[in-house]
Amino acid sequence: MRLNRWLLIFALFSTTAALAGGSPMTSRIARRVLDMFSKFAPKQSDYGLSDREKEILQLMTTGLIKKEIADRLTLSIHTVDTYLRRIYEKLEVNTRTGAVAKALKEGLV
Repeated sequence: MRLNRWLLIFALFSTTAALAGGSPMTSRIARRVLDMFSKFAPKQSDYGLSDREKEILQLMTTGLIKKEIADRLTLSIHTVDTYLRRIYEKLEVNTRTGAVAKALKEGLV
């Protein structure tokens, strides 16, 4: 309830300041508001990765390349490539390095 009261006061202040010709909020206040809301944002735990995608991501973090992953899991390299594209899409990254970094940073593997 305390958060809602603060937001109401902030909204009234911002509207009053904007109507008076001023800036609706300073950069300092904007940063604090964004920081506050980021704390309330739910964290994605696994990004909807399948067990196989998690397995491939785990092997990527060990430094294996596509061919080695394919050999280890007895899959074709094309199948591994398809899994990698899906992993990149779900993690919202464009590179292998980005996927590995996000996986390690967020404890996905």
